[in-house]
Order: sequence, then structure tokens, then C-alpha cells
Amino acid sequence: MELGPGHFTEYCVSLGWEWVEYRETPTPGAYCIKRKGDTMYLTQSRRDAGCRWRYHDPKAFHRFKAKSNYCYTYR
Repeated sequence: MELGPGHFTEYCVSLGWEWVEYRETPTPGAYCIKRKGDTMYLTQSRRDAGCRWRYHDPKAFHRFKAKSNYCYTYR
């Protein structure tokens, strides 16, 4: 069941970063970004944790919808 968009910027901020964006390199996927150029690739487990953080659902998980972060759960 679809929960909705991930809106991971708030999740990245909670981890001490400034925003999230999709990048093609070095590995395609979601990255937390800082203005000074630092990046952190969001692994599948971090993206799943972001969905659980956003929707307060312990079964929430992440999937990309095109290049957007979307959260789903099992019901």
C-alpha cells in the first residue's frame, strides 16, 4: 500500500544534513547534501528508515517512483 512521497529533506536535516536530491553519479540514487559540497548516499536501509521516520510506520519501506522517493507499507 502506498503511503506517499518521502519528502526526505526533513529526514536529512534530522541527520545533520541540509537537503536531499537525486543524483546519477557516482551511484544513482538519493543523497543528503550540504552546501559545502559534502554528500551522503542514502542506502536502501537509510531510505527505509526515512519512510519509517516520516510516516511513523514500523513496516514502511522505500521505493523509487521514477526519480522520486516514495514510501509504502504492508497491510
